[in-house]
Amino acid sequence: MRIVSLISCSRPPEKLMLATTIVKFEPFVKKVLELYTTTSNTLVQVEILYLVQHLVNIGVSSSLLGPDQVFLKHVIQQLEFLEKWTIPSSDVLLPALFAFLFSVSKAKPDFSPKPILSITRVVQLWRTLIEKQKNMHKALEVGVLVVKEVFETGSRINAEVESCRNVIIEVLKNLELDENVAEMFTSILGQWKQYNSSRYKEVSDLVFHKLLHSSSILSYDILESLVDNCDLLYDFSLSVLKKQTRFK
Repeated sequence: MRIVSLISCSRPPEKLMLATTIVKFEPFVKKVLELYTTTSNTLVQVEILYLVQHLVNIGVSSSLLGPDQVFLKHVIQQLEFLEKWTIPSSDVLLPALFAFLFSVSKAKPDFSPKPILSITRVVQLWRTLIEKQKNMHKALEVGVLVVKEVFETGSRINAEVESCRNVIIEVLKNLELDENVAEMFTSILGQWKQYNSSRYKEVSDLVFHKLLHSSSILSYDILESLVDNCDLLYDFSLSVLKKQTRFK
């Protein structure tokens, strides 16, 4: 396992110490990665995913993922499996899977300008989960994480990120406005309210239209937060929605 950069440390001595420590644990990490691919215990896999994600986040070399990225391929295969089947504790596994994949998509690969995994691929995996509908409800819960990663990008806004945002908006357009979808729209509007006036107005109008025609039961807090982020007169909006929407 090569240590290319350790971004959590700022001084060379600290980097060297951390690099040396990780190298000492290399045999253990390899065994953990092997355990992930052989165990059927979902909760163990979740713990391993968060461990590996942490190592990726502090800048450990991409060689951590194993030769030919076998570990990463196995994770993606799990998601593809969940497109058709259910597994125990998938409600805790899915957030861990996507948190790990987004960390990998932001990692700098060794000696290559190409990312280890594109953010487009991660968003497509999420979209396919929803379209296949086998684990749709759990995929919608993960959607809050997906929206956060794609819309709260800071300086990472580029053509790929914009394309992923468009994909997410298209997915949400076709979904019933339940509480998970409402939270995703709230997050998107909260980001665009300050930085993207044209898209903000477009999505705001879409949300208000969905609210008026929704038969979903939304909690008052979620509904109020969503309306508060829409480009509408607040008092007027809430008074109309009270008549149109049922509350928990």
